[in-house]
Parts: sequence; structure tokens; C-alpha cells
Amino acid sequence: MKEDRERYSQVGCDAFLSKPVDQEQLRQVLQDFLSGSGADRDKVRSADCEADAKYQALVGRFIEGLEEYGTRMAVALDESRFDVVRDLAHQLKGMGGSFGYPAVIERAAELEVCLRSDDQQCASKAGRSFIAFLENIRRGALETDSARSTVCRNVYSD
Repeated sequence: MKEDRERYSQVGCDAFLSKPVDQEQLRQVLQDFLSGSGADRDKVRSADCEADAKYQALVGRFIEGLEEYGTRMAVALDESRFDVVRDLAHQLKGMGGSFGYPAVIERAAELEVCLRSDDQQCASKAGRSFIAFLENIRRGALETDSARSTVCRNVYSD
């Protein structure tokens, strides 16, 4: 990772964040960048909240898409298309890391282990469990959706 950071710095990048993206690190990078450019505190707050709102919108799209991913994975399992299941699990693992869902990373990794072992029974069982897990995330997120929009108000209340 040190080599990546150096390479990105050489091509003009001012900051570097790795997956899974930590919201506090992202917030700090934004504040450092905007403060360094002479922006005043209100501009930093505004940009931070705008970035947070955009990030939360992406998280919302991720949550909404879990149902489709679960459906696609279930069809692939029914058809014994384990290559498709592997691709979907890998995509979800990356997105889970990007959007602050480390448990998705862990569960997808467990599924990948079964898929690599060529144990179809293990893969099918882990796949079905993963689908149920995704649905639980989706349901829980829908129930707490209204809480997501309060981040900036809570962080920046003076």
C-alpha cells in the first residue's frame, strides 16, 4: 500500500484512502483539503455535509440494490451457476467495504471459501445464508432510513 500511496502522490493526488472507506477519515481528508485551500469553516461544513449527503445517497442505492443481488444469486444457485455466485459475492464484498458494512465483507468471504473448495453443498448453504443476511440488512436499513439524514446535523451542532 505504501507503493500505491507514493505512485498516486507522484501523479498529483493530494490524499489517499483505502477500502473500506472510513467516514471519519474521509471527513478529515475533506476538511484538510478544503481548509488548506483557504476555505472558511462554513464552507468546510457545507462541503462536508454535501459529501456526506452524496455518500449517504450511494449507501441508499447499495441497500436498495441488495434485493436484486439476492434474487440474482438465488437464481444462479438454483441453476448451479457458481461462477455467477462467485462474481456477485465478490462485487458485494467490495461494495460492503466501500459503504461501511464490514459484515458483508466477512460473509461474502466465507461464501467465497466454499465456492473455491468446489463443495457445492457448502456453496449452496452459504449462498442461501448470505442471501438471507442481505435481506436482513435491507430490512433493517429500511426501518432506520430516516436516521441516515441526521449525520451532519449531529456532527456540526454547535
